[in-house]
Amino acid sequence: MESFKVVWTEAGVRRVSVVSYDKASAEHRIRTLPEGTSDPEMVPVKPGETVVVEQPRRGRVVQRKHTVKRSD
Repeated sequence: MESFKVVWTEAGVRRVSVVSYDKASAEHRIRTLPEGTSDPEMVPVKPGETVVVEQPRRGRVVQRKHTVKRSD
């Protein structure tokens, strides 16, 4: 089974779900995010991986990206 984390922006801050979801649950979580959130995405993860997101710095345009960090 493939697992996903949900990543979104809320009040200018990138957020990552604490739990992992299956595909249908991740899609449902994205649909039920509170108003005012933007840029939702599903990031595939393997067991033990963590999603790390870059926070945009004020006054600069930073390309949003995410990386998956393995914990070995």
